[in-house]
Amino acid sequence: MLLSGALEDAVSPVELDEFAELPDLWWPEDRAWCVGGDVDLVSTYVGGSPELIADLLAAPGLEAYPVGPRDLLD
Repeated sequence: MLLSGALEDAVSPVELDEFAELPDLWWPEDRAWCVGGDVDLVSTYVGGSPELIADLLAAPGLEAYPVGPRDLLD
């Protein structure tokens, strides 16, 4: 299923009911970045420009680690 909407619509709600479904993948119209997650993963993954990734890694209060295309998801 593919939906479109405002960025605010992709933010997790404060309360979830037992049947709530959140987006697994989302990106802007220009595809400058992509956010990926899944209920079975322990992390959320962000792909983007080197500048975006540097900003995320430097953000205070945000636990972020660089990963590469050959890193395992375990």
